[in-house]
Amino acid sequence: MFKLWLYRLKRPYHFLKTGLFAALPAQIKYRFPERQLTIIAVTGTDGKTTTSSLLHQMLSEAGIKTGLISTIAAKIGAKSIETGFHVTSPPPTLLFQVMAEMREAGC
Repeated sequence: MFKLWLYRLKRPYHFLKTGLFAALPAQIKYRFPERQLTIIAVTGTDGKTTTSSLLHQMLSEAGIKTGLISTIAAKIGAKSIETGFHVTSPPPTLLFQVMAEMREAGC
């Protein structure tokens, strides 16, 4: 019973902690960069980094200026940035900062 109660509190807690108190201020600071980007999200259990890297390479070869955020690094056009993320979901402040750089680079 305690576990179920704890689970029900977990979602609102994370929404407040990550969404409202971290992501929203980052979005405001970087002027909502996601609104000016076309975003392709890759989800699933295995192969996300490989799939997103292949998509990035194919779109770049087609002459489309692209950006990539993965667990390994971020790429803005041909420039590779070591982010130190190495996690599935980067912190909101860094995520929106990189997206703002992508927007400024014309991705």
